[in-house]
Order: sequence, then structure tokens, then C-alpha cells
Amino acid sequence: LPRPAIEANWDGTFSIKVIDDITRLEEATAFHWHSILHRETPGVDGVPLVHQRPIKPGASFTYSF
Repeated sequence: LPRPAIEANWDGTFSIKVIDDITRLEEATAFHWHSILHRETPGVDGVPLVHQRPIKPGASFTYSF
């Protein structure tokens, strides 16, 4: 980290694959997207155990919004 900035046009669509490379089994993760209003996509807001299941170590999740 830090990762490069992600930019899009006003009507753009994101499809971002996140791979959890954390090796400790108790360290599941997720990405929370600050400053993005998820009106129609609350399941990809990235708050683990609130809006989505955490990404297990070794697994991946594709955020599309």
C-alpha cells in the first residue's frame, strides 16, 4: 500500500477483484469504499459482517458497482 488511484467517468462501472493473501486463518478481510454511495449495491460496501461476508484467506471477491 498505497495502491494507485482508481478513476472513472460519472456513469462509469467498477469491477475490482480483491485477493486476500493474508496467511492467518482468523484474518479475513474486506474493502470499504469511502465516499461512494451504494444505493443499489449495499452488498459490496465492504463492512465485514455488516454489509458483506469477509473474504477468507486465500479466497477472492470481485466488487462490481
